[in-house]
Amino acid sequence: MHPNLYEQPNWSKARKFFFCFFFLYAVLYMFPFPINVLVSIIQRFFSWINDLTGWAFLKTINDAIDTFFGWWTEFWHWLIPAIAKNILHLKNPITKLSNGSGDTTYDWLLTLVSFVLCLAGAAVWFILGKTKTNYTRLYYLLLLFLRYFLAYMMISYGFAKVIQSQFPHPSLGRLIQPLGQSSPMGLAWYFMGYSYGYNLFTGSCEVIGGLLLCFRRTKTFGALFTMTVCMTIFIMNMCFDIPVKLFSFHLLLFATYIAADDFKRLVAFFFTNKPVAAYQTPYYFAGHKWAKKLVWLKWVIVLFLVFTNYTDSKKGYNEYGDGAPKPPLYGIYNAEYKIVNNDTIQLIYNDTINWKRLTISSKAYAKVTLLNDSSIWYDFKVDTINKIIHLFPEEDTITKYHLNYTLQKGLLTMFGSMKKDSVTMQFRRYDESKFLLNSRGFHWINETPFNR
Repeated sequence: MHPNLYEQPNWSKARKFFFCFFFLYAVLYMFPFPINVLVSIIQRFFSWINDLTGWAFLKTINDAIDTFFGWWTEFWHWLIPAIAKNILHLKNPITKLSNGSGDTTYDWLLTLVSFVLCLAGAAVWFILGKTKTNYTRLYYLLLLFLRYFLAYMMISYGFAKVIQSQFPHPSLGRLIQPLGQSSPMGLAWYFMGYSYGYNLFTGSCEVIGGLLLCFRRTKTFGALFTMTVCMTIFIMNMCFDIPVKLFSFHLLLFATYIAADDFKRLVAFFFTNKPVAAYQTPYYFAGHKWAKKLVWLKWVIVLFLVFTNYTDSKKGYNEYGDGAPKPPLYGIYNAEYKIVNNDTIQLIYNDTINWKRLTISSKAYAKVTLLNDSSIWYDFKVDTINKIIHLFPEEDTITKYHLNYTLQKGLLTMFGSMKKDSVTMQFRRYDESKFLLNSRGFHWINETPFNR
């Protein structure tokens, strides 16, 4: 351990100001971490007890905790649109708040507001603490929180790849979608989802990096390892227009900050070929009466992170990922004929009304491809007992159809009334295993490049 951990030389004014700013910014960005993780442990315990005993008040407590933390999010949901409207006078009001995209106007403005607030807070802190020679204690405390925040995120996203719940195998809809119709983000999901081996590799790297960050002896290697992983993620997000650019940048920034604690030693080792003395990030709670208990608490938290993220990813995989049960009539069905009021309709290319293909890969919706290759999504539910299909276009919830169906030897026949017409449609299921992407597999030996 460093012999004079807290007897550091005076920090320069620039270093003091930068630390004040970065400390405020990092804490604000991470909040409510680590409180939310500790609360999550309590909530899971309450849920477990509730399942065993049926004590409803435990669920009420869990709901109250969720409401409490929701206030923090609601505060920003109020503040940011207000600043956009009344101070910045943005032309378009902010209506898209926290959703699946992390790069909305709201998110970018939130980052800007946080930056300005922390800059102002750092200036006040710097002036009030002008007699302070250094902030070494706070610096090591910040490193501690950054390590565990980054470990939490890496382990979480890592298991989502190890279990392959984040990037499932290309769906039926993806398999029939022309490559040119894919978005950059869709192409990235298509690429990642194809190979479980690649998911396992990238996910394992994230989990390993997160675990290495949990321990002082391996935190520098863990930070460098995680920097490499986060750089790959960030560049992929930038190059494929994946809307997690801000978040992945912050993960990379925090990993870099942690590694910078050993900056001089790393430079000496890698670039000047000089020997470096052994050094370990000091234990912040050394000498504290609860030091041993805190070590046990750390192991509880680490094991909790591993167990819960594994089980959550496994649950997602079984509920909506590749492990989920296939819906009734699952498959790709190509239209063979259509009869309207006893008249056979010719299926002509560029027809904007009649169906060319029906793709069913979810129990809640189906994709209809028209003869002009445009697509319409339908809410699609199958009553397997009465052999009835209930469907309606997503953009038209008033017009609903209820068609009877039969399925024999891959032939799906749907018949009933559509817009006051008697309609019969027959489709033949396509064997998705015939897609080259599904059938090619892995080959140790390739006599010629198989680039299709």
